[in-house]
Amino acid sequence: TQWSGSARIMKGGEIKLFFTDVAFYRDAAGNNIKPYDPRIALSVGKVHASAKGVTFSGFNKVSDLLKADGTYYQTGEQNEFFNFRDPFTFEDPAHPGETYMVFEGNSGMPRESAQCTADDLGYREGDPHAETVEQVNASGATYQIGNIGLAKAKNDELTEWEFLPPILSANCVTD
Repeated sequence: TQWSGSARIMKGGEIKLFFTDVAFYRDAAGNNIKPYDPRIALSVGKVHASAKGVTFSGFNKVSDLLKADGTYYQTGEQNEFFNFRDPFTFEDPAHPGETYMVFEGNSGMPRESAQCTADDLGYREGDPHAETVEQVNASGATYQIGNIGLAKAKNDELTEWEFLPPILSANCVTD
């Protein structure tokens, strides 16, 4: 299965498609046999347009770029319902030649060990609607540990990447 992603038009009209490639492992009744395994992938090709129509070439190879690492970004072993998807790449305008990728992830930790803190909640002192940390932890909010992940390209071909810390963690807020 392929999920959403983004495309970059490169020199010479080459198109790099960055997307979420995922496999599900279910029995005949639809029950998970093991966690699904999303990864961020790349396929490269070209689009050709003429008076006769539009054709595609390439896009016949899929290369894995990133799998959740369990440190910054949660894995299926840590939580079978984790998110790791929706890549978007961009060149840093302040540093030409440096390319980054943002994506959706979950904070790397076992699902059952997640605990909300006062910092996660972000209430202002004296907020009459503020919940206590205990109330939030008891509410199931600990399952909501979404983040906006970040990776940096290690080569100009955009085929090798390294994880950076998330640019935003929304622990106890959203997944």
